[in-house]
Amino acid sequence: MGLYGFMFSDFGPAHVITDAVGDNAKLEVMVISASFSKETGETTVIVEPEYMDKFGKFKAGAVVAFRNLRGLDSLKGSTFKITAKDAMFATVEAITVDEQGVETCAPLTEEAFAGQLAQSGSGWMEVLNKSETKCYKSFRESFPALSDVESSVLTDFRKFTFGQLHMHGFLQAAFAFKEEHKRMPTPGCDADADLMVSKVTEVMSEVQQWGDPAFGEGQHESVRRLSKTAKGSLSATASIVGGFIAQECTKLSGKYSPINQWSHFEFLEVLPDTMPTVEDCAPTNSRYDGQVAVFGKEFQEKVQNLTTFVVGAGALVCELCKGLV
Repeated sequence: MGLYGFMFSDFGPAHVITDAVGDNAKLEVMVISASFSKETGETTVIVEPEYMDKFGKFKAGAVVAFRNLRGLDSLKGSTFKITAKDAMFATVEAITVDEQGVETCAPLTEEAFAGQLAQSGSGWMEVLNKSETKCYKSFRESFPALSDVESSVLTDFRKFTFGQLHMHGFLQAAFAFKEEHKRMPTPGCDADADLMVSKVTEVMSEVQQWGDPAFGEGQHESVRRLSKTAKGSLSATASIVGGFIAQECTKLSGKYSPINQWSHFEFLEVLPDTMPTVEDCAPTNSRYDGQVAVFGKEFQEKVQNLTTFVVGAGALVCELCKGLV
């Protein structure tokens, strides 16, 4: 829709994510020692100094396992959670699973160390990729629920005043406008833009009851501009949104975490201060009508009369060159 696009992800009610961060490479460090403190009841692992950089990728809360830890055969086959860490040290607790499949963590006991309060010797500590199951709603379920959009991905950190909830409200209003009038808002039309503002105001009244976000004149102007360009189509917008969608499709494999259902995009900053009129945006029955509906005929004529010199048209730039003709 002109300078606006959205992406919706539905991977089903039980999508299994096997590698949330996309790093299947084995992440392990050499351990100098593992010791149990009788005073604190904590088990502390000390990492070989040369592995400090790699150990920096270990996070508190990560699930780990020990391998070939000399003198601590009792820890083989068990999994542990890192509860605290610094540059070279980590405190771990044992993970247990009850009959109902509920995981709990508990400190190791002195017995786990076979009566020895400290064990030294080389071994390895490895991070285990833990799968998780996530439930996704269908489009029909999620579209009217503004609460589902609150945790969606923020695509531009400069645009806090016109965020994901505002754009979702615009999308709902656009669908409602099309259903009522059997068309999209007319490019450059002030009357249709005002109708869209009214519809978005109705939608946003629900979230404003929560106290956030604001929907004032600044947001009204953004909705008007989106409305006046919604009937257009731009290859640049399609390329950006299409690229994100293609990336999301690969996550069906279980690698990487999909977005949380919704992500909205708008590129209003490319518009001039003075918007083109209805007459200037009227179709010309040419291949450029999608751009004319956004920027107007005068702008399109200027672009067509430009002479462009492109240096280094490789694989990526060849795609961009198609937007110049």
